[in-house]
Amino acid sequence: MEMWLCMKHALNAADRYRERFKDSRAIQDADRLVEENAKKIAELSLKLAIAQRVMVEAQEAKVTAEVTMGTIEWSHIVEV
Repeated sequence: MEMWLCMKHALNAADRYRERFKDSRAIQDADRLVEENAKKIAELSLKLAIAQRVMVEAQEAKVTAEVTMGTIEWSHIVEV
């Protein structure tokens, strides 16, 4: 009976170790995924900032073109 009890304790200890190893592995995997997602978020944030800057520059160019066209039309009306 004592031998069986020692075996049972050893098996239980092995099971507990296996569960801790799985939990540790899951935590490591989760940490890795968090780091990967953080990198992707940083890359996408940078791309978004660049896109917004380009959009503002395009809007400024549009306003400049509209003002220039208005000036040209106005100068044409004044000449006539």
